[in-house]
Amino acid sequence: MPNTDKPRLTVLLVTYNHEAYIRQAVENMLAQKLHEQYEVVVADDHSTDNTRKIIEEIFAAAPAAPPVRYLDHTVNRGITENYRRSFSACRTDYVAVLEGDDFWIHPGKLAAQMAFLDEHLECAAVSANYFIYDEKSCRYTARTVINSEFSYVDSRSLINDNLIGNFSTCMYRLAALRAIPDRLYLWTTYDWGVNICIARNALIGFIHTPFSVYRVHENGSWHSLSQDERIAVQLKGIEHYNSSTDLVFDAEFKELARRLRSSMSQSAGGKPGRQRIRAILVACVPPGLLGCAGTIRRGLSRFLLPPIIPIALQKLRKGLS
Repeated sequence: MPNTDKPRLTVLLVTYNHEAYIRQAVENMLAQKLHEQYEVVVADDHSTDNTRKIIEEIFAAAPAAPPVRYLDHTVNRGITENYRRSFSACRTDYVAVLEGDDFWIHPGKLAAQMAFLDEHLECAAVSANYFIYDEKSCRYTARTVINSEFSYVDSRSLINDNLIGNFSTCMYRLAALRAIPDRLYLWTTYDWGVNICIARNALIGFIHTPFSVYRVHENGSWHSLSQDERIAVQLKGIEHYNSSTDLVFDAEFKELARRLRSSMSQSAGGKPGRQRIRAILVACVPPGLLGCAGTIRRGLSRFLLPPIIPIALQKLRKGLS
């Protein structure tokens, strides 16, 4: 039996203005059936709504709730720095991530993923299938085929198709998170970049049973951009991720860039300059995962990357000059 005096798992709860969703996220987390102790680290990025208050109330009222640590929430750090300091705050062997607008649907998620990592020493992390929930259409779509099997993901397959798609599906070995190069965090970085770096040195397992729901909602940052704007920020991100992995996957990144450019709209129309600038700036502000592959693949190839502040500011300067 595991030593329950020393937790092996941290659940990292990452939030920012998730008042409308956080109750379901936390209550489903507390419904997990795990026969050993774990701790929770709450990384709220200075929410301006009642997100943190709701979390505190749920934990205070929950019987036998796990120990919880709250990281400083007095400053808005932005998604990248919030994740960097959150990963650094974890101190257990394994780290499972839950973003406040997603939720887990399988009570055995944590137990299954811990057992997987215990058994599969070749894997630095494990993800799982998930449902994409589009609030506007009230439609659930499985990310990939559902079965009881698992497969392996590596950096090249993630560059080709970001199957993992969001942090809330993932459980990591802490050692793998600590090995991420610091330069990755110099640019806005989400699950795609983190997982590409982790899979450079070890495999990532992917369980085909759905364990969670990724929510697509109007407050998400990705969907306010046009197709061409999405491709522009993706192309900028490819340069950074390629550099962060020492050009080991240069051929794969270049092929992805070629495909993205070929899909870019050739029309001379589009949003006026100031509207485009405003859309990009709005996209840079809130954390939370960007649009899912199943939602955007009709107009865009399935490669996810977040908006970035540097490119937004560059466009703003040009627009105002």
